[in-house]
Amino acid sequence: MDNAKIGKLIYQLRQEKGMTQLQLAGELNSNEILGGNMKKMHFYVCPVCGNMITAMTNTGISCCGKKLQPLQPHKADEKQKLNVARIENDFYITANHPMEREHYIPFVALLTSDTLMLRKLYPEWELLVRIPIFSHGRLLWYCNRHGLFYQDV
Repeated sequence: MDNAKIGKLIYQLRQEKGMTQLQLAGELNSNEILGGNMKKMHFYVCPVCGNMITAMTNTGISCCGKKLQPLQPHKADEKQKLNVARIENDFYITANHPMEREHYIPFVALLTSDTLMLRKLYPEWELLVRIPIFSHGRLLWYCNRHGLFYQDV
């Protein structure tokens, strides 16, 4: 590739159109770094099949014929918080949440600035989860009746 020839070609074409360099460039859009912090991860859950999808930015996601909106996480109050203990190099997470087919927590996730660790849970199992401690972060969980919650750990 000959940069001088390409530059000359661009110059000639720009002159023929009577355009300045700024006009040729138009609106410059910087490549915005949206994925710099995993704590800004968006979670989507299909109300029909329960499929869970994550994305770094708002995006058009659909499942089972329905367009999904990102879940808005709510800060857990004292009654909603999960029990978190440090055991060895893990967070040991438990809860007194009912884990029934009609009302349960399908996933628990730990988000740090550069890591997403997600644990899938099943109805009729106890909520007992171990997640490796990478650093401090945000613990998120989804209740199929009440939505997405978080607490900082």
